[in-house]
Amino acid sequence: MSFRNQAALISRLQEIAPVFEQVLRAGGAPGASICVDINGSAVFRLNLGIKNISKQQPPNSDTLYGVASVTKTFTASGIALLVDDGKLAWDTPIKLLLPEVDLQDPDVSQKVTILDLLTHRTGMGVSNQWWYGAQGDLLIKDSETVRYFNSLPQVEAFPSKFRYSNWNYDLLGKIIEKTAGVPYGQFIQAYREEGGQLKEHTHPKSPLKLVRKQLGCHVVRSNESQPLRGYGFGSTYITLPNTLGFGCNSNYYSPMPTVSAGDGHPVVIRGHGGSMAGHTTTFALIPEDEIAVVALTNSIGLADPTDWIVTALLETLLDSPEKHDVVECAKTAAAAHTTSTQKMQEKVDEERRVKKEEGEWKGPRPLEEYVGLYKFSLSDFVIGIHLDEKNEELEIRFQNLASQAWRLKHHIGDTFVWMDSRDEQAKRARFTYSAANVFKIVFRQSGEGTIDGLSWPQEGGLSEDKQVFANKVESVATDEVARARI
Repeated sequence: MSFRNQAALISRLQEIAPVFEQVLRAGGAPGASICVDINGSAVFRLNLGIKNISKQQPPNSDTLYGVASVTKTFTASGIALLVDDGKLAWDTPIKLLLPEVDLQDPDVSQKVTILDLLTHRTGMGVSNQWWYGAQGDLLIKDSETVRYFNSLPQVEAFPSKFRYSNWNYDLLGKIIEKTAGVPYGQFIQAYREEGGQLKEHTHPKSPLKLVRKQLGCHVVRSNESQPLRGYGFGSTYITLPNTLGFGCNSNYYSPMPTVSAGDGHPVVIRGHGGSMAGHTTTFALIPEDEIAVVALTNSIGLADPTDWIVTALLETLLDSPEKHDVVECAKTAAAAHTTSTQKMQEKVDEERRVKKEEGEWKGPRPLEEYVGLYKFSLSDFVIGIHLDEKNEELEIRFQNLASQAWRLKHHIGDTFVWMDSRDEQAKRARFTYSAANVFKIVFRQSGEGTIDGLSWPQEGGLSEDKQVFANKVESVATDEVARARI
């Protein structure tokens, strides 16, 4: 693929600049920064909206954004450097590096390797709800990572097909720290290139030496009739023509746009998305042509504006024969995201209505019978159930923290839901695209008929009886200060 007429390309990018502003507006994100880099030079930069609402300050190319899961690429690069240094091997069992690893399946404990973590093949639970709370609070301490990793359920047989999990890369970060002997952030900073030189001269080797290995396709996610799609080490591998879908847009827009190259060139895209309640990022690389594009926003927005922006950038760069109307895509996805929680609530209401019509609906017990502290059977994660006497309703507190309290509304029998409106979840900086099962709490009764536990089926693909908070406990630490903030 040739980009000799770079001036014409830049002109095309400038022509579609208004599109990005419309996408940003549709997605409701306050500000964004966009960049296209070719052969090591930034040929297109665009900063939109505002970075600080109260001060009405616009972003610029030096504005700092959170990148969330894009850090998986950094982590994979860090592991590659340690492999190149001879301190690690791709097939090193993680238990040799972290002896405290003691998974639910002892056989899996011995077999899981660095490669399995990098490619999300452990088959273990995802359980994002364990660590990410309202207001961006971390619900577990950094020192508790391995212990909680040990308690993750084995959802699929090991080695499994691709099952994306943040826990895998958290553990890789611990391996970097243990092997390098320095904190993760310090290690990554040491290998940042600045002006062609390493910022800290702690390593004589190039951080890109094993980049071909890192960017390869190590776990296939497509079937034989489709263009190859898979995952490398910290990046998605996509052969065009194909959909991108780095973020959550596929939850709200279907079918996703198919991106293709205008000259039939068999282009392979590598990239990743990242999102937390305060920011969303998407980047894409075409390494063979030395092209990189990135879009960053300072809010999670409605659906994922950065994914639509990167789609438009790639279609322009590749001169795609069909250029999709990403503004309409963004509007449609945003509308679907806006009503998604309401639709989940409507399904809950319909289920209750049907049960009443069939005579199978039961009211709750006296609310005080549900009150107590419930501990997960495989870890120290605690759910507190409290009675709000003023409003005569229950309240659920994750890790029994007041900052993580939500109203618990009765559904059927001993089942309750803590689903609040999408807007309320957004105000409290929670992810606003959780599945319906996350909001469900099923209290369990003993042989004597008293409440002695609950199920929280937050792990998709795993039955309720394997997600049990089995025992009421007398007390638990509620020190909010002990919980780190993101």
